[in-house]
Amino acid sequence: MAAIAAVYGAGAQDNSTGPRVPGDAGQTRMCAAGQEPRTDSSFWNGWGADAANTRSQTAEMAGLTATDVPKLALAWEIRLPGVNALTSQPVLVGGRLYLGSANGVIYALQAASGCAEWTFRADVPVRTALSMGTNRHARSALFFGDDRAQAYSIDAKSGKTVWKTRVDERAGAVIAGSPVLYGNRLYVPVAGADGQGAVVALDNESGKVEWKAETEAAVRSAPALDVNKRLLYVNAGGVLALALDTGRVAWKRPLKTKGGDVAAEVAPVLHTLEDGSRLLLVGQSPGFVVALDPDAGGRQVWATRTGGVRAGMAVGGGVLYVGASKGLAAVRLRDGKKLWSAGAGVHAAAPFVIPGAVFSGSMDGKLWAFSERDGAPLWSFDTRSRTGGGSIHGSAAIVAQGIVVAQSGFGLSGGLPGNVVLAFTAAAR
Repeated sequence: MAAIAAVYGAGAQDNSTGPRVPGDAGQTRMCAAGQEPRTDSSFWNGWGADAANTRSQTAEMAGLTATDVPKLALAWEIRLPGVNALTSQPVLVGGRLYLGSANGVIYALQAASGCAEWTFRADVPVRTALSMGTNRHARSALFFGDDRAQAYSIDAKSGKTVWKTRVDERAGAVIAGSPVLYGNRLYVPVAGADGQGAVVALDNESGKVEWKAETEAAVRSAPALDVNKRLLYVNAGGVLALALDTGRVAWKRPLKTKGGDVAAEVAPVLHTLEDGSRLLLVGQSPGFVVALDPDAGGRQVWATRTGGVRAGMAVGGGVLYVGASKGLAAVRLRDGKKLWSAGAGVHAAAPFVIPGAVFSGSMDGKLWAFSERDGAPLWSFDTRSRTGGGSIHGSAAIVAQGIVVAQSGFGLSGGLPGNVVLAFTAAAR
């Protein structure tokens, strides 16, 4: 507790449970006065890097090419005090890395060095990704949710609160899926302890509720946005298409074929094929990915068994990549044919794609990069070789500005506890 209070201030509490990790006191340092981060126009913002949740970056946006991947080396690492699981995916914008933690602390780090510019304490644990946007109260504002069903906006420069809104009053309701920012609204998924849920649209200026759509199942993943048709696609037992402006249900598709429902924690992905047709891609228990036609009321196009679908999916080069119970699976988008699988063990972290390479993390603590063409390994790093390393789970790795950031540690549900954040660059060697 003393170490936690020293970093977070008086009154800070350790909200984590389960086994402790080596070096649990953590390792953080504040940035030197006057030290400014490198600025760069490339970024990773929100859960899926774009409104469609593709988790795909161009080489320009990534600042990294497939040729660079084998050169990646550790540039810096920090350990987050007082936690044994890293549950909030980081985002990287304007040379700064923002991430939440299982004891409610939000960090603003300089991406080049890992030093902390400020910290902010939410009331309870934060497991969502953060999104960056603007409003009249703050030139740059961060948006996220917590385990008390509260949505926040804080000033990205200072870490001061702009607003906080309780979006669901039911006991046990949480924001487990990442809110999505688009235009002047923040779309917030809600999971209720009663198994039901909701999607809530907030005005990003004030935090005022504009509409709320109740769902028959908990919403535990980031929605995907269809900006052309102004729809929001939500995993809620089946798939719902909600109008962005009103929350009205445009269509819904129950998915109970082949013995399972929609995999609640897997965010849907919207993708346009080369011929102009579109697919909405969802994970389905007990181990299928399903392609729906969003322009035909969610009609099923194909379904492919990949093994247990875990925390997320990514799209690149006409291929869907799925973290599964037996490695990473590659599925051709036009017809659902499984092309290859790679990597041993459970790949429980959402992958990301750059041209020529796909990155994926596993429960045994390894971060992998595979060739898009055939799944051949291009690079790997065993995060358990570092103090505080553990399982890599849903709080997935990201890339922007030439920096790959990964989080290691998941002392929940049989995972390996840990609390280390690692940054890799090709320039580090």
